[in-house]
Amino acid sequence: MERATIQRKVILDTIHQLGHVKTSELIDVIKKAFPSISVATIYRNLNTLDDEGIIRKISSNLNEDIYEDTSKEFHDHFICEECGIIVDIENKKDFSSYYDKDGNLIEQQSITYYGVCKDCLNKKKI
Repeated sequence: MERATIQRKVILDTIHQLGHVKTSELIDVIKKAFPSISVATIYRNLNTLDDEGIIRKISSNLNEDIYEDTSKEFHDHFICEECGIIVDIENKKDFSSYYDKDGNLIEQQSITYYGVCKDCLNKKKI
């Protein structure tokens, strides 16, 4: 890690505590706990921490980024298109790096599934 600043510690602790977190939710929680931190500082640190592999940005079709810490092994995600909940899906396949048919070295994989969660489905039935 580049520098262990108070801001970075607050961001990392918040992501670790919340699990998956959208950028807007992260900013709200951090600003309540640490009002003097600027939004620019949060974004700058998120980018740095992602670049350093300390946190992971989850690909999604939502209008904002989602982050999680990298303490867990790689796994897939399910995102509810109704309520936006993000759920880890265990990937039972063993994954190791490999070369694809074009000679590209694949080192990581990230799969995101979209649909409607069981809670939202139950609400529709009522």
